[in-house]
Amino acid sequence: MESKKPPSDNNKDNIQNKTTNCPQDPKEKGIAPKCQGCPYRQQCIQAAQSGGPSIDEQVKEKLKNVKNIILVLSGKGGVGKSTIASQIALGLSKKENLQISLLDVDICGPSIPRMMGIENEEIRESPQGMLPIYKEQNLAIMSIGYLIKDKKTAVI
Repeated sequence: MESKKPPSDNNKDNIQNKTTNCPQDPKEKGIAPKCQGCPYRQQCIQAAQSGGPSIDEQVKEKLKNVKNIILVLSGKGGVGKSTIASQIALGLSKKENLQISLLDVDICGPSIPRMMGIENEEIRESPQGMLPIYKEQNLAIMSIGYLIKDKKTAVI
């Protein structure tokens, strides 16, 4: 599944800006009306007060070396999103020169850890945040499933 025209870096910035919906004026970050209800609001306020980078700037910095993002989604459950995503990640990881990451944010049934055979692993913390689990040397996996204590409890 290849795109005919890869997105430009400018297009990637547009996607991130629409996704984060953050105000562009640094004085407005965390306090603008559109910041109400944002889970990162407090971090933006603290960053603005300390003069540090805002959340959207931090995300852009962390993603600056990411060349491609493949998003697998559907509005319906049970159609094979996790199966497709895991197979794409495993297939791409066979190319040793690529670094692959698979992020599972399925809040209704995070099944990637089980599908990959790494469900009993534990996430570790570092000063940079949570460290992913490595299935292969070049395949990092992070799942919301690792954050749920009781696997039978719904996230919502």
